[in-house]
Amino acid sequence: MFSEFCSAPQKRSTDFVTENELEELIDFMKHWPEVFKEHFPKSSQRYAYRNALIVLLYCLSGARADEVISLKMEHIKESEYKDDNGSTHLFYTIAYHTTKGDKYREVVVRREEIEPFVNYMRAVLPDPSCVLSSTYTNGTYTNKKMPDVDMWKFTTYALKAIGVHKSGRHIIRRGYATKELADGKDLAIVAMELGHTSTNTTFSAYVKNNPELMMKRKIEGTKTKS
Repeated sequence: MFSEFCSAPQKRSTDFVTENELEELIDFMKHWPEVFKEHFPKSSQRYAYRNALIVLLYCLSGARADEVISLKMEHIKESEYKDDNGSTHLFYTIAYHTTKGDKYREVVVRREEIEPFVNYMRAVLPDPSCVLSSTYTNGTYTNKKMPDVDMWKFTTYALKAIGVHKSGRHIIRRGYATKELADGKDLAIVAMELGHTSTNTTFSAYVKNNPELMMKRKIEGTKTKS
């Protein structure tokens, strides 16, 4: 299905998606269930919602590829936060399990960003303990996570569909970190979201030699002086 667009497995790269590319990908995925037949006529709505939710979680939480593919629906929970003005903000708290240290970490995503996709998957999966990426065979969900390479191919296809000629999922993780840091989020918070035990890892792997972030900081510094 994806062979004409992707011919090789993912390869670790220092590339990343820019903030604009990340926003375009998020918008494209939010509309994917409406347009997927134009791209893959033989695909199904259940896979359209599943794949879109997986990519949105990459974009909105900076998770590692396997963390999302292995995510169980029971680990996506509704939560809320009341600010100092008394306004209530709705979130999903998501517990990702990482094989690095065999532990869980929690991240939050605004509920309105992914709510239709979460609701759909909860409705079609037979049990909350099912993995989000569960494959569908002979009329039933297997509760076996999808092959990692399939998600790599789909993500690469989605990027090319919006005119971004880059490949993989790790570049989205880097793009997420870049955007959050450029928007002023504390380095320690971003490190915690990414599951890094040290901010040095976050800095060296996701900030160092990042021209976009450097330029944005330069512009902000100029505005402050003027």
